[in-house]
Amino acid sequence: MATNLSTRTLSLRNAENFANTFQGDDLYFIFIGDSTPYANESTPPQIVETRESLDNALNSMIGLKRVGGGDVKLSVPRVNWTSGAIYMQYDDKADKNQLIEGNSSLNTKPMYVLAPSTRNVYKCLSNGSNSISSVEPTGDYATSNGIVSSSGADGYVWKYMYNIKDSDQFVDTEFMPVPTRNRKLLMNDSEESGSYSVQNESVVEGEVTTIVVTHPGTGYRDFTNVRTFAFETANTSEPDGSNRTIQVTGAFLSEVGLQIGQVASANMSVTGAQFSDDTFIQSVNDVTNQITLTKPVLSNSDGSIANTISIRTRIFIDGITAAPEPATATAVLGVNGSLQSANVTQFGSKYEDKINVKVFGTATSNIANLRAVISPKFGHGFDIGKDLYANSVSIVSKFGEIDSTENGEVPTDFSFRQVGLVKNPYKYGANTFLTSEQAGNTAVLNVSNYTQSTGKDLGAAVRQTTQVFVASGVTYDLNEFVFQGTSSTDYTAGGFVHRIVNTTLIEINELQGELEVGKILNGNTSGASRVVTQIVDPVFEPKSADLLFVDNRAPITRTDGQAETVRLTIRF
Repeated sequence: MATNLSTRTLSLRNAENFANTFQGDDLYFIFIGDSTPYANESTPPQIVETRESLDNALNSMIGLKRVGGGDVKLSVPRVNWTSGAIYMQYDDKADKNQLIEGNSSLNTKPMYVLAPSTRNVYKCLSNGSNSISSVEPTGDYATSNGIVSSSGADGYVWKYMYNIKDSDQFVDTEFMPVPTRNRKLLMNDSEESGSYSVQNESVVEGEVTTIVVTHPGTGYRDFTNVRTFAFETANTSEPDGSNRTIQVTGAFLSEVGLQIGQVASANMSVTGAQFSDDTFIQSVNDVTNQITLTKPVLSNSDGSIANTISIRTRIFIDGITAAPEPATATAVLGVNGSLQSANVTQFGSKYEDKINVKVFGTATSNIANLRAVISPKFGHGFDIGKDLYANSVSIVSKFGEIDSTENGEVPTDFSFRQVGLVKNPYKYGANTFLTSEQAGNTAVLNVSNYTQSTGKDLGAAVRQTTQVFVASGVTYDLNEFVFQGTSSTDYTAGGFVHRIVNTTLIEINELQGELEVGKILNGNTSGASRVVTQIVDPVFEPKSADLLFVDNRAPITRTDGQAETVRLTIRF
Protein backbone atom coordinates (compact mmCIF):
# COMPACT_ATOMS: atom_id res chain seq x y z
CA MET A 1 0.00 0.00 0.00
CA ALA A 2 1.47 3.32 -1.10
CA THR A 3 1.95 5.97 1.53
CA ASN A 4 2.20 8.82 -0.96
CA LEU A 5 0.11 9.96 -3.87
CA SER A 6 0.62 12.08 -6.96
CA THR A 7 -2.87 13.40 -7.49
CA ARG A 8 -4.96 13.71 -10.62
CA THR A 9 -4.91 17.45 -10.02
CA LEU A 10 -1.14 17.45 -10.45
CA SER A 11 -1.60 15.62 -13.75
CA LEU A 12 -4.25 18.15 -14.79
CA ARG A 13 -2.10 21.16 -13.98
CA ASN A 14 0.91 19.62 -15.73
CA ALA A 15 -1.24 19.08 -18.80
CA GLU A 16 -2.54 22.66 -18.65
CA ASN A 17 0.97 24.06 -18.19
CA PHE A 18 2.21 22.02 -21.12
CA ALA A 19 -0.63 23.31 -23.32
CA ASN A 20 0.14 26.89 -22.27
CA THR A 21 3.76 26.60 -23.47
CA PHE A 22 2.46 26.47 -27.04
CA GLN A 23 1.52 30.13 -26.60
CA GLY A 24 5.12 31.12 -25.90
CA ASP A 25 8.38 31.43 -27.79
CA ASP A 26 9.17 27.73 -28.04
CA LEU A 27 8.72 26.13 -31.46
CA TYR A 28 6.64 22.94 -31.57
CA PHE A 29 6.16 20.80 -34.67
CA ILE A 30 4.07 17.77 -35.52
CA PHE A 31 5.93 15.52 -37.91
CA ILE A 32 5.22 12.64 -40.24
CA GLY A 33 7.97 10.18 -41.08
CA ASP A 34 9.29 6.66 -41.61
CA SER A 35 8.62 5.65 -45.20
CA THR A 36 10.32 2.26 -44.75
CA PRO A 37 7.84 -0.65 -44.73
CA TYR A 38 7.38 -2.69 -41.54
CA ALA A 39 8.15 -6.38 -41.45
CA ASN A 40 4.38 -6.79 -40.98
CA GLU A 41 2.57 -3.74 -42.34
CA SER A 42 -0.63 -4.59 -40.48
CA THR A 43 1.13 -4.60 -37.11
CA PRO A 44 3.10 -1.45 -36.21
CA PRO A 45 6.09 -2.35 -34.04
CA GLN A 46 6.28 -1.31 -30.41
CA ILE A 47 8.56 1.58 -29.50
CA VAL A 48 11.20 1.10 -26.83
CA GLU A 49 12.84 4.26 -25.55
CA THR A 50 16.47 3.85 -26.45
CA ARG A 51 18.82 6.46 -27.80
CA GLU A 52 18.90 4.58 -31.07
CA SER A 53 15.12 4.39 -31.47
CA LEU A 54 14.65 8.09 -30.72
CA ASP A 55 17.45 9.09 -33.08
CA ASN A 56 15.94 6.92 -35.79
CA ALA A 57 12.58 8.64 -35.35
CA LEU A 58 14.19 12.08 -35.65
CA ASN A 59 16.25 10.98 -38.62
CA SER A 60 13.29 9.56 -40.51
CA MET A 61 11.13 12.69 -40.37
CA ILE A 62 9.83 13.70 -43.80
CA GLY A 63 7.74 16.79 -43.18
CA LEU A 64 6.66 18.93 -40.26
CA LYS A 65 4.08 21.59 -39.45
CA ARG A 66 4.33 24.06 -36.65
CA VAL A 67 1.61 23.97 -34.02
CA GLY A 68 0.65 26.68 -31.54
CA GLY A 69 -1.94 27.56 -28.95
CA GLY A 70 -4.90 27.19 -31.28
CA ASP A 71 -3.87 23.63 -32.14
CA VAL A 72 -3.75 22.38 -28.56
CA LYS A 73 -6.57 21.51 -26.18
CA LEU A 74 -7.03 19.74 -22.88
CA SER A 75 -8.87 16.45 -23.49
CA VAL A 76 -10.42 13.36 -21.92
CA PRO A 77 -11.36 9.96 -23.34
CA ARG A 78 -14.59 10.21 -25.30
CA VAL A 79 -17.56 8.46 -23.68
CA ASN A 80 -20.67 8.39 -25.85
CA TRP A 81 -23.96 7.99 -24.01
CA THR A 82 -25.55 4.68 -24.95
CA SER A 83 -28.82 3.19 -23.81
CA GLY A 84 -28.51 0.15 -21.57
CA ALA A 85 -25.27 1.17 -19.86
CA ILE A 86 -24.73 1.85 -16.17
CA TYR A 87 -22.74 5.01 -15.47
CA MET A 88 -20.79 5.78 -12.34
CA GLN A 89 -22.24 8.58 -10.26
CA TYR A 90 -20.14 11.36 -8.79
CA ASP A 91 -19.20 10.62 -5.22
CA ASP A 92 -16.57 12.39 -3.16
CA LYS A 93 -15.66 9.07 -1.54
CA ALA A 94 -15.35 7.11 -4.80
CA ASP A 95 -12.03 6.11 -6.35
CA LYS A 96 -11.27 8.72 -9.00
CA ASN A 97 -9.88 6.11 -11.35
CA GLN A 98 -13.22 4.31 -11.31
CA LEU A 99 -15.13 7.55 -11.82
CA ILE A 100 -13.30 8.29 -15.05
CA GLU A 101 -12.59 4.76 -16.24
CA GLY A 102 -15.58 2.84 -14.95
CA ASN A 103 -15.52 -0.36 -12.97
CA SER A 104 -15.33 -3.51 -15.07
CA SER A 105 -16.24 -5.79 -12.15
CA LEU A 106 -19.48 -3.84 -11.66
CA ASN A 107 -19.96 -3.38 -15.41
CA THR A 108 -20.11 0.39 -15.03
CA LYS A 109 -18.92 3.13 -17.36
CA PRO A 110 -17.32 6.51 -16.47
CA MET A 111 -19.38 9.20 -14.78
CA TYR A 112 -19.49 11.56 -17.77
CA VAL A 113 -21.00 11.24 -21.23
CA LEU A 114 -21.20 13.01 -24.58
CA ALA A 115 -24.83 13.06 -25.68
CA PRO A 116 -24.90 12.11 -29.38
CA SER A 117 -28.00 14.17 -30.24
CA THR A 118 -26.80 17.49 -28.86
CA ARG A 119 -23.05 17.06 -28.29
CA ASN A 120 -23.65 18.25 -24.75
CA VAL A 121 -21.35 16.86 -22.09
CA TYR A 122 -22.93 15.75 -18.81
CA LYS A 123 -21.67 14.59 -15.45
CA CYS A 124 -23.70 11.91 -13.69
CA LEU A 125 -24.85 13.00 -10.23
CA SER A 126 -27.15 10.05 -9.55
CA ASN A 127 -27.49 6.72 -11.34
CA GLY A 128 -30.74 5.66 -9.68
CA SER A 129 -29.06 3.10 -7.41
CA ASN A 130 -26.93 1.61 -10.19
CA SER A 131 -29.81 1.50 -12.67
CA ILE A 132 -29.50 1.08 -16.42
CA SER A 133 -29.57 4.40 -18.25
CA SER A 134 -32.33 4.39 -20.86
CA VAL A 135 -32.99 8.09 -21.51
CA GLU A 136 -30.40 10.28 -23.26
CA PRO A 137 -29.80 13.40 -21.14
CA THR A 138 -31.01 16.69 -22.58
CA GLY A 139 -31.05 20.28 -21.37
CA ASP A 140 -28.38 22.82 -20.60
CA TYR A 141 -27.46 25.51 -18.09
CA ALA A 142 -30.92 27.09 -18.41
CA THR A 143 -32.55 23.96 -16.94
CA SER A 144 -32.54 23.99 -13.12
CA ASN A 145 -29.03 25.42 -12.93
CA GLY A 146 -27.84 22.78 -15.34
CA ILE A 147 -29.16 19.82 -13.33
CA VAL A 148 -31.35 17.68 -15.54
CA SER A 149 -33.16 14.42 -14.90
CA SER A 150 -34.96 11.84 -16.96
CA SER A 151 -38.23 12.51 -15.13
CA GLY A 152 -37.99 9.30 -13.22
CA ALA A 153 -37.83 7.08 -16.29
CA ASP A 154 -34.45 5.62 -15.31
CA GLY A 155 -33.68 7.54 -12.11
CA TYR A 156 -30.63 9.34 -13.55
CA VAL A 157 -29.73 12.90 -12.65
CA TRP A 158 -27.13 14.72 -14.77
CA LYS A 159 -25.23 17.98 -14.54
CA TYR A 160 -24.76 19.90 -17.81
CA MET A 161 -21.09 20.80 -18.22
CA TYR A 162 -20.56 22.26 -21.72
CA ASN A 163 -21.34 21.86 -25.41
CA ILE A 164 -18.95 20.86 -28.20
CA LYS A 165 -19.66 22.40 -31.59
CA ASP A 166 -19.98 20.20 -34.66
CA SER A 167 -16.99 21.89 -36.28
CA ASP A 168 -14.62 21.20 -33.40
CA GLN A 169 -11.38 19.73 -34.72
CA PHE A 170 -10.38 18.14 -31.42
CA VAL A 171 -13.13 15.53 -31.36
CA ASP A 172 -12.29 12.11 -32.70
CA THR A 173 -13.46 8.58 -31.96
CA GLU A 174 -11.26 8.25 -28.87
CA PHE A 175 -10.93 11.71 -27.28
CA MET A 176 -12.92 14.89 -26.82
CA PRO A 177 -11.83 18.38 -25.76
CA VAL A 178 -12.34 19.97 -22.37
CA PRO A 179 -12.64 23.74 -21.83
CA THR A 180 -10.26 25.36 -19.39
CA ARG A 181 -11.01 28.11 -16.94
CA ASN A 182 -8.91 31.02 -15.83
CA ARG A 183 -9.06 30.16 -12.14
CA LYS A 184 -7.92 33.66 -11.20
CA LEU A 185 -11.31 35.02 -12.32
CA LEU A 186 -14.22 35.20 -9.94
CA MET A 187 -16.94 32.64 -10.45
CA ASN A 188 -19.45 35.23 -11.61
CA ASP A 189 -17.08 36.86 -14.09
CA SER A 190 -18.09 36.44 -17.71
CA GLU A 191 -15.79 34.07 -19.54
CA GLU A 192 -15.80 32.23 -22.82
CA SER A 193 -13.62 29.17 -23.33
CA GLY A 194 -12.77 29.00 -27.01
CA SER A 195 -15.62 27.58 -29.03
CA TYR A 196 -17.23 25.83 -26.10
CA SER A 197 -20.48 26.90 -24.53
CA VAL A 198 -19.58 27.26 -20.86
CA GLN A 199 -21.96 29.15 -18.59
CA ASN A 200 -21.12 30.36 -15.12
CA GLU A 201 -24.81 30.84 -14.37
CA SER A 202 -25.21 27.12 -13.77
CA VAL A 203 -22.33 26.90 -11.30
CA VAL A 204 -23.62 26.69 -7.72
CA GLU A 205 -21.35 26.25 -4.74
CA GLY A 206 -22.18 23.82 -1.96
CA GLU A 207 -25.04 21.88 -3.56
CA VAL A 208 -26.25 18.63 -2.07
CA THR A 209 -26.41 16.73 -5.34
CA THR A 210 -26.72 13.13 -4.18
CA ILE A 211 -27.65 11.13 -1.11
CA VAL A 212 -26.04 7.73 -0.85
CA VAL A 213 -27.75 4.94 1.08
CA THR A 214 -24.94 3.24 2.98
CA HIS A 215 -27.34 0.91 4.83
CA PRO A 216 -30.98 0.46 3.75
CA GLY A 217 -32.42 -0.70 7.07
CA THR A 218 -35.84 -2.40 7.38
CA GLY A 219 -39.25 -1.69 8.87
CA TYR A 220 -40.03 1.60 7.14
CA ARG A 221 -43.65 2.17 6.06
CA ASP A 222 -45.43 4.85 4.05
CA PHE A 223 -49.20 5.26 4.11
CA THR A 224 -51.17 7.35 1.65
CA ASN A 225 -54.72 6.75 2.86
CA VAL A 226 -54.75 6.95 6.63
CA ARG A 227 -58.32 7.56 7.88
CA THR A 228 -58.79 9.92 10.78
CA PHE A 229 -61.67 11.36 12.71
CA ALA A 230 -62.97 14.79 11.77
CA PHE A 231 -60.41 17.52 12.07
CA GLU A 232 -60.90 20.25 14.64
CA THR A 233 -59.40 23.65 14.01
CA ALA A 234 -59.83 25.01 17.52
CA ASN A 235 -58.42 23.70 20.76
CA THR A 236 -58.66 25.76 23.93
CA SER A 237 -55.79 23.84 25.47
CA GLU A 238 -53.36 25.30 22.94
CA PRO A 239 -51.96 28.76 23.76
CA ASP A 240 -53.05 30.20 20.42
CA GLY A 241 -56.33 28.37 20.37
CA SER A 242 -55.39 26.34 17.28
CA ASN A 243 -55.53 22.58 17.01
CA ARG A 244 -52.52 20.44 16.22
CA THR A 245 -53.98 17.08 17.20
CA ILE A 246 -55.64 14.49 14.94
CA GLN A 247 -56.79 10.97 15.71
CA VAL A 248 -56.37 7.89 13.52
CA THR A 249 -59.44 5.65 13.45
CA GLY A 250 -59.32 2.25 15.09
CA ALA A 251 -60.96 0.80 11.98
CA PHE A 252 -57.98 1.80 9.85
CA LEU A 253 -55.50 0.31 12.31
CA SER A 254 -57.47 -2.92 12.39
CA GLU A 255 -57.50 -3.12 8.60
CA VAL A 256 -53.71 -2.76 8.30
CA GLY A 257 -53.17 -4.92 11.40
CA LEU A 258 -50.79 -2.41 12.97
CA GLN A 259 -50.60 -0.29 16.04
CA ILE A 260 -50.36 3.48 15.79
CA GLY A 261 -46.65 3.38 16.61
CA GLN A 262 -46.12 1.17 13.55
CA VAL A 263 -47.93 3.66 11.31
CA ALA A 264 -46.64 6.96 12.62
CA SER A 265 -43.56 8.14 14.43
CA ALA A 266 -42.09 11.45 15.53
CA ASN A 267 -40.72 13.70 12.76
CA MET A 268 -42.38 11.81 9.91
CA SER A 269 -44.05 13.93 7.22
CA VAL A 270 -47.81 14.52 7.16
CA THR A 271 -49.57 15.80 4.07
CA GLY A 272 -53.19 16.50 3.20
CA ALA A 273 -55.50 19.29 2.18
CA GLN A 274 -55.79 20.52 5.74
CA PHE A 275 -52.09 20.97 6.38
CA SER A 276 -49.49 23.52 5.39
CA ASP A 277 -46.19 22.53 3.81
CA ASP A 278 -43.50 21.07 6.04
CA THR A 279 -45.91 19.69 8.59
CA PHE A 280 -44.36 16.92 10.67
CA ILE A 281 -45.38 14.65 13.53
CA GLN A 282 -44.34 16.01 16.89
CA SER A 283 -45.48 13.05 19.00
CA VAL A 284 -47.68 9.93 18.93
CA ASN A 285 -50.04 8.76 21.71
CA ASP A 286 -50.13 4.97 21.74
CA VAL A 287 -53.22 4.93 23.99
CA THR A 288 -55.51 7.38 22.21
CA ASN A 289 -54.11 6.90 18.67
CA GLN A 290 -53.66 10.65 18.53
CA ILE A 291 -50.96 12.41 16.53
CA THR A 292 -49.68 15.83 17.53
CA LEU A 293 -48.39 17.93 14.64
CA THR A 294 -45.78 20.66 14.43
CA LYS A 295 -48.26 22.97 12.68
CA PRO A 296 -51.97 23.54 13.24
CA VAL A 297 -54.82 22.10 11.20
CA LEU A 298 -55.87 24.65 8.58
CA SER A 299 -59.50 23.70 7.91
CA ASN A 300 -62.39 21.87 9.48
CA SER A 301 -64.36 18.96 8.10
CA ASP A 302 -68.13 18.67 8.55
CA GLY A 303 -67.58 15.35 10.24
CA SER A 304 -69.89 13.45 7.93
CA ILE A 305 -67.03 11.39 6.45
CA ALA A 306 -63.69 10.38 7.74
CA ASN A 307 -60.73 12.49 6.73
CA THR A 308 -57.58 10.99 5.16
CA ILE A 309 -53.94 11.95 5.46
CA SER A 310 -50.61 10.68 4.14
CA ILE A 311 -47.80 9.72 6.50
CA ARG A 312 -44.39 9.24 4.94
CA THR A 313 -40.83 8.46 5.88
CA ARG A 314 -38.96 11.72 6.12
CA ILE A 315 -35.37 12.52 5.17
CA PHE A 316 -33.86 15.53 6.89
CA ILE A 317 -30.63 17.10 5.61
CA ASP A 318 -29.02 18.62 8.66
CA GLY A 319 -26.20 20.95 7.69
CA ILE A 320 -25.01 24.54 7.85
CA THR A 321 -25.96 26.70 4.88
CA ALA A 322 -26.14 30.43 4.27
CA ALA A 323 -28.74 29.96 1.54
CA PRO A 324 -32.43 30.67 2.18
CA GLU A 325 -33.60 27.44 0.52
CA PRO A 326 -32.26 24.28 2.19
CA ALA A 327 -31.70 20.97 0.45
CA THR A 328 -34.55 18.47 0.58
CA ALA A 329 -35.03 14.83 -0.34
CA THR A 330 -37.72 12.15 -0.47
CA ALA A 331 -37.47 8.51 0.52
CA VAL A 332 -38.14 5.61 -1.83
CA LEU A 333 -38.93 2.38 0.01
CA GLY A 334 -38.18 -1.12 -1.24
CA VAL A 335 -38.86 -4.67 -0.08
CA ASN A 336 -39.20 -5.37 3.65
CA GLY A 337 -39.50 -1.69 4.31
CA SER A 338 -35.91 -0.98 3.30
CA LEU A 339 -34.85 2.49 2.26
CA GLN A 340 -34.04 1.86 -1.38
CA SER A 341 -32.95 5.39 -2.30
CA ALA A 342 -33.20 9.04 -1.38
CA ASN A 343 -34.06 11.39 -4.23
CA VAL A 344 -32.83 14.94 -3.84
CA THR A 345 -35.73 17.26 -4.67
CA GLN A 346 -34.02 20.56 -3.86
CA PHE A 347 -30.26 20.83 -4.03
CA GLY A 348 -29.76 23.86 -1.86
CA SER A 349 -26.47 25.76 -1.89
CA LYS A 350 -23.58 27.03 0.21
CA TYR A 351 -23.43 23.94 2.39
CA GLU A 352 -20.28 23.24 4.32
CA ASP A 353 -18.65 19.84 4.38
CA LYS A 354 -20.25 18.59 7.59
CA ILE A 355 -23.76 17.33 6.82
CA ASN A 356 -25.82 14.74 8.66
CA VAL A 357 -28.68 13.01 6.88
CA LYS A 358 -31.37 11.76 9.24
CA VAL A 359 -34.18 9.32 8.53
CA PHE A 360 -37.45 9.59 10.45
CA GLY A 361 -39.77 6.65 10.08
CA THR A 362 -41.30 3.56 11.63
CA ALA A 363 -38.11 1.48 11.81
CA THR A 364 -37.14 0.82 15.41
CA SER A 365 -34.05 -1.40 15.27
CA ASN A 366 -32.50 -1.85 11.84
CA ILE A 367 -32.09 1.85 11.10
CA ALA A 368 -31.00 3.12 7.68
CA ASN A 369 -27.81 5.13 7.26
CA LEU A 370 -27.44 7.84 4.64
CA ARG A 371 -24.64 10.09 3.46
CA ALA A 372 -24.83 13.39 1.56
CA VAL A 373 -22.57 14.15 -1.41
CA ILE A 374 -21.72 17.83 -1.78
CA SER A 375 -20.54 19.47 -4.99
CA PRO A 376 -16.81 20.24 -5.32
CA LYS A 377 -15.47 23.55 -4.11
CA PHE A 378 -17.07 26.38 -6.16
CA GLY A 379 -19.56 23.91 -7.64
CA HIS A 380 -19.98 21.41 -10.48
CA GLY A 381 -18.75 22.95 -13.73
CA PHE A 382 -16.52 25.64 -12.24
CA ASP A 383 -13.29 23.86 -13.18
CA ILE A 384 -14.41 21.32 -15.78
CA GLY A 385 -10.94 19.88 -16.26
CA LYS A 386 -10.84 19.10 -12.56
CA ASP A 387 -14.44 17.86 -12.60
CA LEU A 388 -13.62 15.31 -15.30
CA TYR A 389 -10.12 14.58 -13.99
CA ALA A 390 -8.58 15.53 -17.33
CA ASN A 391 -4.92 14.63 -17.72
CA SER A 392 -4.39 14.61 -21.49
CA VAL A 393 -3.56 17.15 -24.17
CA SER A 394 -4.65 16.75 -27.79
CA ILE A 395 -2.68 18.40 -30.58
CA VAL A 396 -4.09 18.62 -34.10
CA SER A 397 -2.45 19.57 -37.39
CA LYS A 398 -3.48 19.12 -41.01
CA PHE A 399 -1.03 18.25 -43.75
CA GLY A 400 -2.28 19.42 -47.13
CA GLU A 401 -4.12 22.65 -46.28
CA ILE A 402 -2.66 24.74 -49.14
CA ASP A 403 -2.36 21.81 -51.50
CA SER A 404 -1.31 18.23 -51.06
CA THR A 405 2.38 19.14 -50.98
CA GLU A 406 2.12 22.28 -48.83
CA ASN A 407 3.72 24.36 -51.60
CA GLY A 408 6.23 21.63 -52.31
CA GLU A 409 7.42 21.22 -48.72
CA VAL A 410 5.75 17.88 -47.90
CA PRO A 411 5.85 15.33 -50.74
CA THR A 412 3.08 13.00 -51.91
CA ASP A 413 3.16 9.52 -53.42
CA PHE A 414 4.66 7.85 -50.36
CA SER A 415 3.45 6.17 -47.18
CA PHE A 416 4.33 7.38 -43.70
CA ARG A 417 4.18 5.18 -40.62
CA GLN A 418 5.20 7.43 -37.81
CA VAL A 419 3.91 10.68 -36.33
CA GLY A 420 5.14 12.67 -33.39
CA LEU A 421 5.90 15.96 -31.69
CA VAL A 422 9.24 17.76 -31.51
CA LYS A 423 10.35 20.97 -29.84
CA ASN A 424 12.96 23.58 -30.66
CA PRO A 425 15.02 22.02 -33.47
CA TYR A 426 18.26 23.60 -34.59
CA LYS A 427 18.53 25.16 -38.00
CA TYR A 428 20.55 22.90 -40.31
CA GLY A 429 24.25 23.61 -39.99
CA ALA A 430 23.79 25.80 -36.91
CA ASN A 431 24.35 25.17 -33.24
CA THR A 432 21.50 27.30 -31.98
CA PHE A 433 17.73 27.03 -31.91
CA LEU A 434 15.87 28.15 -34.94
CA THR A 435 14.60 31.73 -34.74
CA SER A 436 13.00 34.00 -37.26
CA GLU A 437 16.24 35.94 -37.57
CA GLN A 438 18.17 32.78 -38.44
CA ALA A 439 15.62 31.48 -40.90
CA GLY A 440 17.26 31.07 -44.24
CA ASN A 441 14.52 29.87 -46.56
CA THR A 442 10.92 30.58 -47.36
CA ALA A 443 9.53 27.58 -45.52
CA VAL A 444 11.11 28.55 -42.24
CA LEU A 445 10.18 32.19 -42.68
CA ASN A 446 6.61 31.09 -43.04
CA VAL A 447 6.96 29.18 -39.81
CA SER A 448 7.96 32.33 -38.00
CA ASN A 449 4.81 34.02 -39.28
CA TYR A 450 2.58 31.50 -37.57
CA THR A 451 -0.59 33.04 -36.13
CA GLN A 452 -0.97 32.08 -32.48
CA SER A 453 -4.48 33.50 -32.15
CA THR A 454 -5.98 31.20 -34.76
CA GLY A 455 -3.53 28.38 -34.76
CA LYS A 456 -3.47 28.44 -38.56
CA ASP A 457 -0.82 29.49 -41.00
CA LEU A 458 -1.06 27.61 -44.24
CA GLY A 459 2.57 28.17 -45.06
CA ALA A 460 3.96 26.75 -41.85
CA ALA A 461 5.23 23.49 -43.37
CA VAL A 462 8.81 22.26 -43.29
CA ARG A 463 10.64 19.74 -45.49
CA GLN A 464 12.98 17.46 -43.60
CA THR A 465 14.27 15.24 -46.39
CA THR A 466 17.60 15.66 -48.16
CA GLN A 467 17.16 16.52 -51.84
CA VAL A 468 19.84 14.91 -54.02
CA PHE A 469 20.35 15.87 -57.65
CA VAL A 470 22.16 13.21 -59.70
CA ALA A 471 23.48 12.77 -63.22
CA SER A 472 21.48 10.70 -65.71
CA GLY A 473 21.57 6.91 -65.46
CA VAL A 474 19.73 3.87 -64.13
CA THR A 475 16.68 4.76 -62.01
CA TYR A 476 16.81 4.14 -58.29
CA ASP A 477 14.18 1.97 -56.58
CA LEU A 478 11.71 3.51 -54.17
CA ASN A 479 12.59 2.76 -50.53
CA GLU A 480 15.95 1.22 -51.45
CA PHE A 481 19.10 1.97 -49.48
CA VAL A 482 21.51 4.27 -51.38
CA PHE A 483 25.06 4.97 -50.31
CA GLN A 484 28.47 6.49 -51.08
CA GLY A 485 31.18 3.95 -50.44
CA THR A 486 32.28 0.48 -51.40
CA SER A 487 29.17 -1.44 -50.21
CA SER A 488 25.91 -1.20 -48.27
CA THR A 489 27.83 -2.20 -45.17
CA ASP A 490 30.96 -0.16 -45.82
CA TYR A 491 29.94 3.40 -46.67
CA THR A 492 30.65 6.99 -45.72
CA ALA A 493 27.04 8.18 -46.14
CA GLY A 494 23.74 6.50 -46.90
CA GLY A 495 19.98 6.71 -46.59
CA PHE A 496 16.67 5.48 -48.00
CA VAL A 497 14.94 6.75 -51.14
CA HIS A 498 11.50 7.77 -50.07
CA ARG A 499 10.61 9.76 -53.19
CA ILE A 500 11.65 9.95 -56.81
CA VAL A 501 10.81 13.48 -57.95
CA ASN A 502 12.09 13.14 -61.52
CA THR A 503 14.91 11.48 -63.46
CA THR A 504 17.60 13.60 -61.83
CA LEU A 505 16.15 14.35 -58.37
CA ILE A 506 15.49 12.03 -55.47
CA GLU A 507 14.68 12.67 -51.82
CA ILE A 508 16.39 10.73 -49.06
CA ASN A 509 15.61 10.35 -45.40
CA GLU A 510 17.17 8.40 -42.54
CA LEU A 511 20.47 9.80 -43.79
CA GLN A 512 23.61 8.62 -42.04
CA GLY A 513 26.85 10.49 -42.59
CA GLU A 514 27.27 13.38 -45.02
CA LEU A 515 26.83 13.02 -48.77
CA GLU A 516 29.38 14.69 -51.04
CA VAL A 517 28.88 16.35 -54.43
CA GLY A 518 30.91 14.72 -57.21
CA LYS A 519 30.88 11.23 -55.71
CA ILE A 520 28.90 8.20 -56.87
CA LEU A 521 25.58 7.39 -55.19
CA ASN A 522 24.95 3.64 -55.41
CA GLY A 523 21.62 1.83 -55.19
CA ASN A 524 21.66 -1.35 -53.14
CA THR A 525 18.87 -3.13 -55.07
CA SER A 526 18.56 -1.20 -58.36
CA GLY A 527 22.24 -1.31 -59.20
CA ALA A 528 22.07 2.39 -60.06
CA SER A 529 25.36 4.24 -59.89
CA ARG A 530 25.04 8.00 -60.47
CA VAL A 531 27.15 11.04 -59.67
CA VAL A 532 25.75 13.52 -57.14
CA THR A 533 25.58 16.97 -58.73
CA GLN A 534 23.85 18.99 -55.99
CA ILE A 535 22.59 18.54 -52.44
CA VAL A 536 19.80 20.55 -50.76
CA ASP A 537 19.93 20.02 -47.02
CA PRO A 538 16.84 19.63 -44.85
CA VAL A 539 15.57 22.63 -42.87
CA PHE A 540 16.42 21.26 -39.44
CA GLU A 541 19.58 19.70 -38.15
CA PRO A 542 18.91 15.93 -37.90
CA LYS A 543 18.51 14.67 -34.33
CA SER A 544 18.72 18.19 -32.92
CA ALA A 545 15.15 18.57 -31.68
CA ASP A 546 13.65 17.39 -28.41
CA LEU A 547 11.50 14.40 -29.31
CA LEU A 548 8.49 14.64 -26.97
CA PHE A 549 6.12 12.09 -28.43
CA VAL A 550 6.23 9.43 -31.14
CA ASP A 551 3.61 6.99 -32.37
CA ASN A 552 3.94 4.10 -34.83
CA ARG A 553 0.82 3.70 -36.94
CA ALA A 554 -0.45 1.66 -39.87
CA PRO A 555 0.85 3.05 -43.19
CA ILE A 556 -0.91 6.14 -44.53
CA THR A 557 -0.36 6.90 -48.21
CA ARG A 558 -0.17 10.53 -49.29
CA THR A 559 -1.59 11.24 -52.75
CA ASP A 560 -2.40 14.28 -54.83
CA GLY A 561 -5.67 15.91 -53.84
CA GLN A 562 -5.54 14.47 -50.34
CA ALA A 563 -4.98 15.98 -46.90
CA GLU A 564 -4.30 14.19 -43.63
CA THR A 565 -5.30 15.40 -40.18
CA VAL A 566 -2.83 14.23 -37.57
CA ARG A 567 -4.02 14.06 -33.96
CA LEU A 568 -1.70 13.38 -31.09
CA THR A 569 -2.92 12.83 -27.54
CA ILE A 570 -0.36 13.01 -24.77
CA ARG A 571 -1.36 11.78 -21.31
CA PHE A 572 0.21 13.13 -18.15
